[in-house]
Amino acid sequence: MHKVLVPFDGSEHAMRALGYVIELSGELTKSLEVHILNVQASPIDYSLYLAPDMIDGVKAGLTNEGKRVLADAVALLTAAGVPFQAHVDLGNVAEQVEAEV
Repeated sequence: MHKVLVPFDGSEHAMRALGYVIELSGELTKSLEVHILNVQASPIDYSLYLAPDMIDGVKAGLTNEGKRVLADAVALLTAAGVPFQAHVDLGNVAEQVEAEV
């Protein structure tokens, strides 16, 4: 099985990359598993000034935004019948992509 990581921000370029991966999945003899990743920038650490539930609320909002961004990718992969896993991480984009690899 081949695994492919597609960092996905909803942009035209990300959609094009995902389209290429979907096309590629039909041409491979081995199955393909796609991991789509959206990274939302973590908020600045205000833990000394804000209540923990407020910080948790901000993180939950960012996670929901990441899921919203991934919705189009999820729909395309589902329609194409390509196995996938969707991930939303918080933090620095480059660091989170590296961590997924």
